Amino acid sequence: MIGDRRPASLLVERGKVSEFRAAVGLPYCSDVQFAPPTFPAAIEVFGPAVASILSDRGIDLGSVLHGTEDITYPGGPLRVGDELTGEVVLTGVEERTGRSGPLRIAMFAIDLARPDGTLAVSVRRSLVIVG
Repeated sequence: MIGDRRPASLLVERGKVSEFRAAVGLPYCSDVQFAPPTFPAAIEVFGPAVASILSDRGIDLGSVLHGTEDITYPGGPLRVGDELTGEVVLTGVEERTGRSGPLRIAMFAIDLARPDGTLAVSVRRSLVIVG
């Protein structure tokens, strides 16, 4: 399971950025130029890369909770029009015991680059699998 990879893409499209801004309570902007800092959280909208790694392993997605998200932008903010590609990699799984029983923490690395190959965004995500 560790090391599983899936291709990933993220199109920073004006309409999706506007929808995301509204969903997170940001004011309407008719000429939005940059994506909000948390926009990469929407990567699953463009293809279920993370979910497919889990479901291919028989994990009930109804038992998965968001854990943490760390997003960095080595090349500055994402711009409307960016077409990013890269991959999602399962980097680790930890077993823990929570108040209601056993938990697994699945950790993912998501790195997406611009067409010229420069790294645009790096996401480190953990998901909690209950039960």
